[in-house]
Amino acid sequence: SWEDEDVYLQAVVDAFNASNDHIHVNYTSFPSMDSEYWTKILVMLSAKEDIDIIGVNGINEYTNFFTKGVLAPLSGLISENNFDMSGCGSLTKQFGIEQDDGTTEYYGLPHRSGVYATFVNKTLFEEAGIDVPYDGWTWDEFVDITHQLTKTLPDGRQQWGSAPRGFAWNDPDFGAFLHGQTALDDDFSHFRDGMELLDELLNGEKKSSPDYVELYQKAGLLACHNLGDWGVTNMKRYEREGTMDESVDWDVVPLPHFSDMPNGTTYGFAVMTGITSYTEKKQEAFEFLSYLCSEEGAKIIASCGTMPGYRSDAVRDAYLNLDTSKNLKAFTDADVLPSAMLSPAATDLQDMIRREAELYLIGEKDLDTMIQDVETQRKEIIERAGTF
Repeated sequence: SWEDEDVYLQAVVDAFNASNDHIHVNYTSFPSMDSEYWTKILVMLSAKEDIDIIGVNGINEYTNFFTKGVLAPLSGLISENNFDMSGCGSLTKQFGIEQDDGTTEYYGLPHRSGVYATFVNKTLFEEAGIDVPYDGWTWDEFVDITHQLTKTLPDGRQQWGSAPRGFAWNDPDFGAFLHGQTALDDDFSHFRDGMELLDELLNGEKKSSPDYVELYQKAGLLACHNLGDWGVTNMKRYEREGTMDESVDWDVVPLPHFSDMPNGTTYGFAVMTGITSYTEKKQEAFEFLSYLCSEEGAKIIASCGTMPGYRSDAVRDAYLNLDTSKNLKAFTDADVLPSAMLSPAATDLQDMIRREAELYLIGEKDLDTMIQDVETQRKEIIERAGTF
């Protein structure tokens, strides 16, 4: 796990144990979330070690775990215990598995979510005489403003307006996500929108970022960074540790939106927790899982600085009270569209899209050729992978 995840999960466990006289939960943290971690966990689950509840992180691990049969189906427990799924909002689209009879089965619940916004260095905006876009902005405005904020400083340091690492390396299909599309859909046309935008930021006349090859090698002074809500926790930690540059006065504003969508549109993903298929303590495990993933647990998670999977007014207030001097409503009040693809084809599709996006962004393919190659390959991958 990550350091910050240990903090909020242990806080939820402690609160649950303090309020419960017949169930005691022990929390065990593993030191990393790399591929070796997932291999070890699957070996442990296959050996039916004494684990009742397991964190399965993102959608790829979630898919891998339930297809291997190590996660228990939860719909029966959800119904029997009257668990309120409405607080999970659009995230339910990311982890509900449609059955042959038309019903939906769940193998986990979201204890947290990742939501994207834009972190800004207010100092650099103020020096340039540019208003911080607290009320939102379009991607065209983002391109113009970040270009204005890109310059070489008198001391030779480079100031960049943007550095869209997450989009270029992890989510090059963000243009599709923001239009409610994924690579599984018949219509994936808005993938092009995001790629054109990335090319402008990295290579165009209004360039405001290091190019693709240098994106992780050159940092410099940065005015804007599109990042998930975990950036708030990182910033607060830098402040506590005294490692943040004193010239940085940071805040959060809404993720820019395309002109054909409402202001405040963003995308996000679920981080899941499930119950092991072999445990004999399914009811007890679900009591804790429902606490973790409902309003009680969500308020604790939010007060620790992380966006929970469950949303309500009380949870929103708990998150905003984390730091009332910051515009944290850029996360809580956004319209969050799901980005994860729940399909056996998901991992291969994402790997292929990242490869093709890189070829375009480094200039080895033109846009039309890359788009056509993505279309051809994604249809082949989907057909080959089949369904659950």
